[in-house]
Amino acid sequence: MTVEINLENIREHQFKIENYIFNNGQTLPNVIIAMTSFGHPTFDSNGQITNAILLLHGTSGTAESWFVPSLTQFLFTSDNPLNQKDYFFIVPDSIGNGRSTKPSDEFGLNFPDYGYHDMVNLVKLAICNTFPINQLFAVIGTSMGGMHTWLMALKFKGFIKSAVAIACMPYEISGRNLLWRKIITSTLDCLMREKTSNSELTNSVFKNIWPLFSVLTDSATHLQQIAPTRDKSLQHHTHLVTNSGSFNAIDMMYRLSASFDYNPEPYIEQLDIPLLMINFKDDLLTPIELMNIQQLHQRNSNLSINIIDSGDNYSFGHQNLSQGRIWGILVDQFIR
Repeated sequence: MTVEINLENIREHQFKIENYIFNNGQTLPNVIIAMTSFGHPTFDSNGQITNAILLLHGTSGTAESWFVPSLTQFLFTSDNPLNQKDYFFIVPDSIGNGRSTKPSDEFGLNFPDYGYHDMVNLVKLAICNTFPINQLFAVIGTSMGGMHTWLMALKFKGFIKSAVAIACMPYEISGRNLLWRKIITSTLDCLMREKTSNSELTNSVFKNIWPLFSVLTDSATHLQQIAPTRDKSLQHHTHLVTNSGSFNAIDMMYRLSASFDYNPEPYIEQLDIPLLMINFKDDLLTPIELMNIQQLHQRNSNLSINIIDSGDNYSFGHQNLSQGRIWGILVDQFIR
């Protein structure tokens, strides 16, 4: 992966495990989890890294999602929050994503039906077998990565000091958030199983249905700003369809389906580390009106919730997760 920003001590890593067994009993002969690290590790007297921060990406992203200018210009460098001189960052591609093992590599529909628990199990396995780390200083995740943060905070006792989950909720995927996923995945599944030999048709359909995700993750205000007329709206639609060509249809089908085993809500009382939730008032994908904030606070005092009203200048809906300027300081203050 090429990172064209001013990050220090950048390294690429690959963890490989043989004959991996997924939670459902399916197996793969080889699984690779790719990671990028940067920043400066500090070590205790036992040689363990004490300042490692794990950064987890969203459903449509990869590790590269953390290296966009709207994040790197306001995080990691110079005197910004989460300064790379203070921390050692680990940024993996989860299974099914980016440089890690994924369906489009060679497997197609024979790839195991992995879930979120498989994804976090493999990330932890990769970290512990690549770096001298027995406890992460923090885990920070956005969207799907935020959901993975919830799972890791509950599953891996003693492994994480603090956690930040951005643009997600601790509830199972249901309602509108499941329905839009199912619309896309069921369409692709029908095409792939009935028209297996016609990958061109599958990719064409995917390119034309995937813009639905972009519309759901943007804000009405921002969309109206960039598409204030019919002509500009149609131009933006063309732009979205063109950008969809950078995704692989079968990989995205698996990614969207992987949330089937996510539901930390029954276990909130078991959270034993500080966890900060950051959500956005204009987020259509993760609407705050579905979250009972008072009840969540009552159930566990380790939980902090911050709802950001980003205002018209930075109103990007769910995609506010990529606007480091509006939440970076909150995260830095919380984990310190």
